[in-house]
Amino acid sequence: MIDYKQAGQRIRERRKSLGLTQEMLSEKIQITPSFYSQIESGTRKAGIKTFVALSQVLSMSLDDMLG
Repeated sequence: MIDYKQAGQRIRERRKSLGLTQEMLSEKIQITPSFYSQIESGTRKAGIKTFVALSQVLSMSLDDMLG
C-alpha cells in the first residue's frame, strides 16, 4: 500500500535538491500548482500518469518515489 504522505516528502526533497519550485514542477508535468501542493502534502492521491511524469522530470524511480 502506498503511503502518500511519505511519497510526498520524498518528492518534495527531490524537487528541492534540483532547485525547482512547486510552480515550475507542476508546469512541467501539466497539473495545477494547487494539485501538486496536495500531492506533496499527501492530502490528495495522484494517478499513475502523474507519478510517471514526476518520475521522469525528477529522474527518480517509481520505487524510490512510492517506497
